[in-house]
Amino acid sequence: MVEKVFLSDEQIKHKKTMIGLIVLVMPFLALIIKLFIPEPYVMISAAIMIVGLSSFVIYVLIKTKIAQHKFDNKYRTRYIPKEVKKYVWERDQGRCVNCKSTENLQFDHIIPFSLGGANTKDNIQILCEKCNKQKGKNVDYC
Repeated sequence: MVEKVFLSDEQIKHKKTMIGLIVLVMPFLALIIKLFIPEPYVMISAAIMIVGLSSFVIYVLIKTKIAQHKFDNKYRTRYIPKEVKKYVWERDQGRCVNCKSTENLQFDHIIPFSLGGANTKDNIQILCEKCNKQKGKNVDYC
């Protein structure tokens, strides 16, 4: 089982910097190997070093991407900021965008939150309870 790892933006930046440094240092390591390791073993040593460092770089890149994806998804929230609610309320004139009702109104994600929809003014609309239930996860409803 893969251990869950969550990295901050600073940690990801640090890892990318380290990968860059490793890539820059590789030619110098190859030169050092050529100078200090006896001739029959130079090619073998250089090949092992390059494969090892390349594997490490690929591993770190993959782990970083997976960790960032998990981090983004773990901290997503259905909370809609007050500014967005205010903007949407004014834009939709305080009524359901589908049936124009002013009863039992709810803020609705046009692209459902469960399908990756954001809490932005472009993805929030006002629906009454009845229309919201009819819509469900249907993106094409409104």
